[in-house]
Amino acid sequence: MTSNVVVGVVVDGLKIARDRQRLTGNLSVASLPRLVQSLHAGTGSLDYAIVGDSDARERPLLRLKVTGAVQLQCQRCLEGMEHQLVIDSVVRLVAAEALETEYEAIGANPDEPDCIVASKTMDVALLVEDEVLLALPPFPRHDVAACKGKVDAALKTGEIVTPFGALQQLKNK
Repeated sequence: MTSNVVVGVVVDGLKIARDRQRLTGNLSVASLPRLVQSLHAGTGSLDYAIVGDSDARERPLLRLKVTGAVQLQCQRCLEGMEHQLVIDSVVRLVAAEALETEYEAIGANPDEPDCIVASKTMDVALLVEDEVLLALPPFPRHDVAACKGKVDAALKTGEIVTPFGALQQLKNK
């Protein structure tokens, strides 16, 4: 089964896994509020596919693939930078009461997929947003040469103020 899912639509995760269904769609980055807070600009869109499956022990799984580009803020020059997303992750669906026990088991075996609570009302947009947030680099940066050029040019034109910019101006007088 292939369908387009829009923001706010909920699905039965266990049914998707059991029936090995496939959901595909596209989400606007601007429609994902937690993600937008982490970005330089909330533009663009993300394509996703969710495929139901099970592991060797017949435990329900969801494979999530997300592709697209987001605008992160470079931590060196504070300018926007495009970051390509290519996410291919697997989550295992578990009952809410078993979640803590399952996390303890994962700690013993890092090859196990992450666990999420199985629900008949899984919000597709929230699932996609969670996976994207987990995949973002903690400190995004351009390469050094690209940042140095931008910072040097901005300092010369006075476009940015650094914490020690006032001291630099005093030194240059």
